[in-house]
Amino acid sequence: MLRRLRRLILLALVVSPNFWSAACAATIGTPVVVGLIPLTEASGIASSRIHPGILYTHNDSGSGPVVSAITTAGVVKAALTLTSANDWEDIAVGPGAGGLSSIYVGDIGDNDLVRDRIRVLRIAEPTPLTSQVYNSQNMQVLDLAYPDKPHNAESLMVDPRSGDMFVVTRSIGPTGHGVGVYRATQSFFDQANTGIKQTMGYVTDLSGLTDLRAGDISPDGRWIVLRNKVDGWLYERGENQTVDQALAGTPVKFHMVSESQGEAIGWAADGSGFYTTSEGRNQPIYFYPFAVPEPSSAMLLGLGLLALGGWRVQGSRRAVGR
Repeated sequence: MLRRLRRLILLALVVSPNFWSAACAATIGTPVVVGLIPLTEASGIASSRIHPGILYTHNDSGSGPVVSAITTAGVVKAALTLTSANDWEDIAVGPGAGGLSSIYVGDIGDNDLVRDRIRVLRIAEPTPLTSQVYNSQNMQVLDLAYPDKPHNAESLMVDPRSGDMFVVTRSIGPTGHGVGVYRATQSFFDQANTGIKQTMGYVTDLSGLTDLRAGDISPDGRWIVLRNKVDGWLYERGENQTVDQALAGTPVKFHMVSESQGEAIGWAADGSGFYTTSEGRNQPIYFYPFAVPEPSSAMLLGLGLLALGGWRVQGSRRAVGR
């Protein structure tokens, strides 16, 4: 009887793939306005991991090297002044030196495709959250280069599992099929503040994705979200997968709410959704709710019966072989 039931469950899995997808599908909810960005050219947004309800953001090129710590409603709580800004385009939060939660600023813009190097600046999240000025004593600067040619990029992501940094270009990558992805590992920080230019590794081109303006990896490392002005793409990453492997999968495409420029996206610290905003005065801060349904009772029952059936069959074979 148990073997027959096991065969019926296997047949159901083959005939009805939604048995699986219903349990694994993520839901992106309708975005809601939670505040107004207090900057005029906001070009990145990231959630603090140690200060609840705090977002980090910054202006695009032409402004001073300041990271603003704001509430989700848009109230400025602190100004973090760094030492240089050529063309800041994105910001991320991830593990840093000694495992400290750190802020990464991507000085990666290159509209004219002439820069022989780009930079990533890293500072530890400040405790307490107060305005501070940074220098070479408490800030690390990486000088990076592409392995092929200069690119314009506006997306910087940090993997919370490995600490690796990923730059995603706005321009088309080497294969000509989509934007390019490049990696700099945490070991690159061994050469921080030296001015030595280190070459990133090429990862892949994301076929069909164009004009990317921001990206982020969820705090648990499971979800990767990328966006341009009108569309977003969501990649799911398995527990034992690398970012490379996850990006080789097929993303779920979704539509972004209309924004002036659409140049920022960042996950909430608890993974419950992500924030977006745009360049322009008094632009909204949007929050997109995000949820992953728990496995259904039917699915759990089916998996349990499958496991039990497999155990019973193996147990019978072991008994026969004695």
